[in-house]
Amino acid sequence: RDFVGHVSFSGDGLRLLTCARDGAARVFSWRPPWDRSGGKRKGPSGARPPREMPPDATLTVQRRATNNRRNGPNLVWLELGCFADGGRLVVTVDSEHAPTRAQDCLAAAVRGWDAASGAMRWMVDLGPAPAYVLARAPEDGALAAVGDYGGRLRFLDVRSGRELATLSGPDPQPFLDGEFDPSGSCLACTDLAGHVTLFATPAARLAMAEAPEEQFFATDYDPLARDAAGNAVDARTQVAPHRMDPGDLVDAFGQAH
Repeated sequence: RDFVGHVSFSGDGLRLLTCARDGAARVFSWRPPWDRSGGKRKGPSGARPPREMPPDATLTVQRRATNNRRNGPNLVWLELGCFADGGRLVVTVDSEHAPTRAQDCLAAAVRGWDAASGAMRWMVDLGPAPAYVLARAPEDGALAAVGDYGGRLRFLDVRSGRELATLSGPDPQPFLDGEFDPSGSCLACTDLAGHVTLFATPAARLAMAEAPEEQFFATDYDPLARDAAGNAVDARTQVAPHRMDPGDLVDAFGQAH
């Protein structure tokens, strides 16, 4: 009944998870029980399938009441979600907001749910920093990574909700996106400062041992200017940055590798 900001398929492609700003995530059967032919047959007794299907499970986060009764309960936004543990579990990320200042996050949490019944199994409190990164390791359905706006990256066991590790650099930046590689041994994350950071298992790090730790193109930090139409162009060549020759691969000091 509200803004739906995220959808995710189950591994077998037969279920769909939606996350909305009404405080609930919903699990739908992508192929309804009445249709086992891939959509080629009509429904029971020749009837066509319904235009709207009710969810198989609704995962609802309980809203906390505010001190001011006039404003009502806080707003809960389901930001992200995914199926895990072979489709038996759903992992969601939610944030809580005051009714009068919806853009300010008061609290955030990661929750694990039973995908069939919608019952909550566990919760991990993230504090006041919202999280916009939820990645599940493809080969290990029990491992998930959550990156928040406070610059912390948490690795979780989705079956128990136990935090396996929490990483944070000396100058943490808000995480914006993240994805595991197909083997699940390497996680790439982007942050608000424009960095792409790789987190890898020892075996994966060994395979990348000869790769430079700092990798920039020579033109990455060239000065920009505006052309007559207001578009960003390279100050020296007057060419749009994405059309320029990137030049040599250099380190943070501009030295070529």
